[in-house]
Amino acid sequence: MNDLKKKQVKVLHSLSFVDDPTRMLRAVRFEQRFGFNIEERTLQLMQEARENLKQISGDRIRHEFNLIFQEADPPKVLKRLMELNLLSAVEPNLVWKDDWADALKKAVTGSPAKPWDLTVQAGLGDLNIASAYLVWFANLSAEAALAIAKRLHFSNPMLGALKASLALQTKSQQLESMPPSQFTDTVQNLPEIALYTLDCLHENQIIKQQIQNYLTIWRELEPFTTGETLKAKGIPPGPRYAAILKELKNAKLDGKISSQQQEFEYLDQLLLDL
Repeated sequence: MNDLKKKQVKVLHSLSFVDDPTRMLRAVRFEQRFGFNIEERTLQLMQEARENLKQISGDRIRHEFNLIFQEADPPKVLKRLMELNLLSAVEPNLVWKDDWADALKKAVTGSPAKPWDLTVQAGLGDLNIASAYLVWFANLSAEAALAIAKRLHFSNPMLGALKASLALQTKSQQLESMPPSQFTDTVQNLPEIALYTLDCLHENQIIKQQIQNYLTIWRELEPFTTGETLKAKGIPPGPRYAAILKELKNAKLDGKISSQQQEFEYLDQLLLDL
């Protein structure tokens, strides 16, 4: 009770963090939740025991991070873990920077409605928690992020989403200036949560508009021409169909054609050139 009055977090005995190193993560979480301070002796014991976090399974560490993401202010907890060198004790390349706070808050509190369709992201679990990991780790180098994902035993769907998020983050500057066809080609086969991660990470309005255009217009757009149209023109079914239809879609996306008549004229010219 005295510790509560003093607003202190204090261990009950000197081997507390040795017996269960995850108590260090919980102590910091409670400290930040209630605005307390970890008392000096407890801080000392943390530093003596911090290396024991390396022995804790990835599943248990991930569970503790999941709980942190459900706190009112997760960046505050992560900042404190960084100050106490507890993140690097989990994995040497695991870091936190204050610049990432706004993106993480958006990830953990967001409830993306249409045109987003994140409910079908199988195998990712809670989408806010999944987004939080992706936003955090997409700021790291690919090598560091994948090492941490391995340490935390990410599922295959989460690992795939992380790789896609890292790829998009690396290409973020190019994405700004990509024509609609190239942007669509770049993102259409990626998990949509990777695109949402990019949206959380950037305040750049050009990127955000590209993303919105893709979600609301570009991904739904299809040419008037179908396989039946090509068959009627005497083209035998085969791989050429996909190539022709993609070329027509790209032309439509990039504004080269805007009507059915223009598309059929474009198709006739395309067939002459093939």
